[in-house]
Amino acid sequence: NISEEDFIYKTKIKEIIDKNPPLLYENMSLDEILSIFRSTSNLYYPSVNSENKLIGIISVDSIRNILEESKQKGLILATDLQEPVRAVISSEATLSEARDILNKYSLEYLPVVTPENKVDGFIERIIFDKLIATRILELQKQADILEGD
Repeated sequence: NISEEDFIYKTKIKEIIDKNPPLLYENMSLDEILSIFRSTSNLYYPSVNSENKLIGIISVDSIRNILEESKQKGLILATDLQEPVRAVISSEATLSEARDILNKYSLEYLPVVTPENKVDGFIERIIFDKLIATRILELQKQADILEGD
């Protein structure tokens, strides 16, 4: 049987990440951002420049706050909404390294970037935790089937 620790120490991030997260470009209008929010279920979105390099994070909560406070909604761009990136990780890192970073910085998200700082994927903690639990169950079922033969 494989343990959760074995799994997270041996599995690379590139094996589990969403390789095509919705990107918010720094010059997108609030209407464009809201359109993306309506069509996806993410809680956090990477904000990128014209070269797809990561420049910030936009959360559903930050949008909610702006909508409640601002009277100039038509003038708001993605760059006005983004928070600084607190940590990133490479797709070659292990799940264990990702978990350590999420815990160390108390993050709910972790952008996966290339050496050039381009977005390669994205991890949300809630999905990350569910995925690990699901994969462990799948691996244990496979092991049980093999042992039964």
